[in-house]
Amino acid sequence: MIYQRVEQRQKAADENTTPICQEVFKMTVGTQLQQAIASVQSASASIKSFSLETQDQKAKKTYLQVAQTLDNAVDTLKGRQQYIECQEPQYKQQ
Repeated sequence: MIYQRVEQRQKAADENTTPICQEVFKMTVGTQLQQAIASVQSASASIKSFSLETQDQKAKKTYLQVAQTLDNAVDTLKGRQQYIECQEPQYKQQ
C-alpha cells in the first residue's frame, strides 16, 4: 500500500515537472548560443587588441589570423542561431 502511494506521488511529480524542465531547456538553448557568440566575439576583440599592442610583426600576423578564425566562428554560430530561430520559434531571442 505504501509503495503504491509513493509510486503515485512520483508519477504525479514526474507529470508536473516534465513540461517545466522541457521549457527551461528550450529557453536555455537560445541563451547558451547567445552567450557563446558573445564569448567568441570578446575573445576576438582581445586578440585584435594584442595585435595592436605588439611590435613583433610575426606575432601581429598570428594574432590577426586567430582573430579572423574567431570571427568566422562567430559567423557560423550566428548562422546556426538564425537556423534554430526559424525552425524553433521558441528559441528566438527577445
